[in-house]
Amino acid sequence: MDLNLREIQYLLAVCEEGTMTQAARLLHIAQPSLSQSIQKIEQSLGVQLFSRANKKKIKLTYAGERFMESATKIIKISRDLENELQDISALNSGRIILGITLYLGSYLFAQIKRIYEGIHPGVVINLIEKSSSDLENLVINGMADVAIMPIMNKPCSTEYETLFKARIILLIPLGHWMEKHIYYKEGCQFPFVDIRLAKNEAFLSGKKGQRIREVTEYVFQKAEISPPIIFESRSIETIKRLSAAGTGLAFMPDYYHDFIRIPQDVTYCYIEDEFNPDWKVAMLYQSQTDMSATVREFMRVIKKELARPSAI
Repeated sequence: MDLNLREIQYLLAVCEEGTMTQAARLLHIAQPSLSQSIQKIEQSLGVQLFSRANKKKIKLTYAGERFMESATKIIKISRDLENELQDISALNSGRIILGITLYLGSYLFAQIKRIYEGIHPGVVINLIEKSSSDLENLVINGMADVAIMPIMNKPCSTEYETLFKARIILLIPLGHWMEKHIYYKEGCQFPFVDIRLAKNEAFLSGKKGQRIREVTEYVFQKAEISPPIIFESRSIETIKRLSAAGTGLAFMPDYYHDFIRIPQDVTYCYIEDEFNPDWKVAMLYQSQTDMSATVREFMRVIKKELARPSAI
């Protein structure tokens, strides 16, 4: 068997993504080139690693499962060696594979890149934008050094450091009857409203599996209400714009109030702590023990720069 690390990463990417097309995007190569490379690898090994019976999603054969177990270990050994060599280079060069969720990336990555590369211009940051669950798996499998993503009410499979905490705010269209029931607390950025008043109101939310959808369902459960969700979107910006247009109520983390500015706005309200989920934005990583000086310095700088005071 004569495989190089790049070919092993190709195989792991196909396993992780489930399709050649998605894996090619992750690897930044053409899909036909990736397919040809996988076929050549399988021919070289003399076994089929992937079952292609399901055209929508590629699955591992038994031989593929055994191969991936060892391949993950090989990549980790390679990354550990690379980290050790980066330590020797004293941060004059290096590479960080950073995972971040789509919307956090849209608003934070330019700032992250500018700040860190301004301090360490020889360090390259490679970006991967995925869902929170996908990013957690990439960190676990050693395909990302750090992931910046929201965490809510449950432990992670990796270690993490909190960048900042957030409160969930309710978006109420201007002129909505619930505006008459808002109340204020000293020192708070936004007023409050009793979410139980919205038991029969239409809501806008994210798709199943998205953190913002988990938030919506969590609040409903805690408040013991079952409002109808009349529209779903993967875009928080779309949800906010529709809420501003009067389509329905919606939830979002308070930091998106600063990220997403639109001409026609909404009324923003906090909900009481008993209904508010434990929401934080954190940096996930495998272990500080095996972490390179480059990644450790990245985490130190970004944690300092992105820290924000609690809204309440």
